[in-house]
Amino acid sequence: MDGLSDLDEGMVPGKSYALASKTPGVEATDLFFKEVARNVDIVMKHNGYRPVEEGGTPDFIIGLNAHLSEPMVETHSYSEPIYAHGGGGSYMVSVPVVNKQGTVVRYVSRRYSYGPSFHYAGTIERDKQYTVFDKVLILSAYRLDSPEEVWNLKVSLRGQSSDYRSSLPYMLVAAQSHIGKRTEGEEVIAIKKESPQVVEFIKQLRDE
Repeated sequence: MDGLSDLDEGMVPGKSYALASKTPGVEATDLFFKEVARNVDIVMKHNGYRPVEEGGTPDFIIGLNAHLSEPMVETHSYSEPIYAHGGGGSYMVSVPVVNKQGTVVRYVSRRYSYGPSFHYAGTIERDKQYTVFDKVLILSAYRLDSPEEVWNLKVSLRGQSSDYRSSLPYMLVAAQSHIGKRTEGEEVIAIKKESPQVVEFIKQLRDE
C-alpha cells in the first residue's frame, strides 16, 4: 500500500463519491457505519477517488454493506501420533561368587528392574470442530445519472474471531488493488498478521 501518505496527490477529477449504507438495519448515521466508512475512505482516496464536498453532487454513489455472518461450524481433520507402551517389571539373575583361586563357591540371586517402554505405533485421524464467522464487506458503485452498476467488490475474511473492526484493515488492504475494476471469479489473498501494509493502513486511520 505504498504512497498512502500522498493520497491527495492522486485524486482524479470526475471520481467524487458518497457512501450509502446497504447493510440491513444499519443507517448512515450509525456509529458502526461511520467507523467502517472511515476505513473505506482511505483505500478510496488511494485509488484516486475523493469524498464529495458537503452540499456537492458526487459522481458515484458507493453502496457499503458491512456485516458479520451467522456462526458456522468448520471441521478440520488432523493426524495424531500413537505411542504404544509396555509396563515395567523385574527379573532375577543368578550371579556366581568366586574365591581367590577363581573357583565358584556359590551363587547369589539379584533382582534387576526395568521401567516402562514407549515406541511409535502409527497415527490416527481425528476431527476437530471450530466455530467461525465470515466478516463481509461489499462495495457497489453506481453513477448518479445511471442505475447501472459500474463495479462491485466483495471481500470476506473467515476466522474464529467475531471482531469485525479489527479484521477490516486486512480486508481493505487485500481489496485496494481491485477497487474501481470489474473482475471475474474469486481470488485468495494471504496477508500476514504484521503486514507492513496493514500497519501503515492503521497509522493512516489513526491520523484521520
